[in-house]
Amino acid sequence: MRNPLAIPWKIVLLCFVVVCIITGVEIYLRPAPTLPELNYTETIQGSVGELVGDIQRPAVQARKVPVVIICHGLTGWRSENHNMAVNDSLLAHGYATVRFDFNGHGESEGAFSGMTIANEIEDLHRIYDYVAGLKWVDKSRIAVAGHSQGGFVAGVFAGDMGRRKVKCAVLLAPAACIHVDAVNGIFFDAPAIIEDMPDSSFYWGRWFGKEYFRVARDIDVYKRTGAYKGHVLIVQGDNDMPNLFRDSKKYPEYLKNCQYVELPGLTHCYVENYALPAEITLKFIQENL
Repeated sequence: MRNPLAIPWKIVLLCFVVVCIITGVEIYLRPAPTLPELNYTETIQGSVGELVGDIQRPAVQARKVPVVIICHGLTGWRSENHNMAVNDSLLAHGYATVRFDFNGHGESEGAFSGMTIANEIEDLHRIYDYVAGLKWVDKSRIAVAGHSQGGFVAGVFAGDMGRRKVKCAVLLAPAACIHVDAVNGIFFDAPAIIEDMPDSSFYWGRWFGKEYFRVARDIDVYKRTGAYKGHVLIVQGDNDMPNLFRDSKKYPEYLKNCQYVELPGLTHCYVENYALPAEITLKFIQENL
């Protein structure tokens, strides 16, 4: 006897076909997932205002990508030739890069006279947090690299964060001399006695705030950087300014895993050969990131 509650198979088939059609149309009309751009400019909140920077990802990449945050030097900006040589070399070999202008520099907000090493370190913390929050970033493989004062900042930041957060660090002609000379009342061979200084002083065609020198004196660059236990590369031209050359050579005394490379004939920004420090940096990153 036929079950009166049974549903005819033709109706079941028709319902199935209708559901498939509706589902197919919905999938077809659904917007395609948007992937992060390979290269874009970003603005984030820094220590004293908005910071402007460039994020670049390699065209061929894994689901999660290792990243190097590159820090420029005093009075510099994110796209200087020596920074770009390092940036482009890393990018060509599968590493994402992040370059921001610090406060008071380049396109970022803030008065230069209000810039200090302390608020640049805070800027770097904000940049790091932004980078670590990106879905495509391998958070276990974030490195920092910095040139001149950016090297000072990157080293102290790595020491503060530890190797679990910062996998390795590259310090390019790091300006440890800013601290050493500030302790001795000097700023690149010019007198800088903090107690006798006005609220702002004119050096290198720029107005520096008194707080810049006080902070530079009080941050023990070797002690703070020396707390870092990961691998560190120092790249120093032997024709750099004497105080920079003198104090860069001291880093290995304070760092457990430090590789110091001296480049004959190169000055502070490596204008004689941008490719050489970029090649050395790439090799170090490949071995340690």
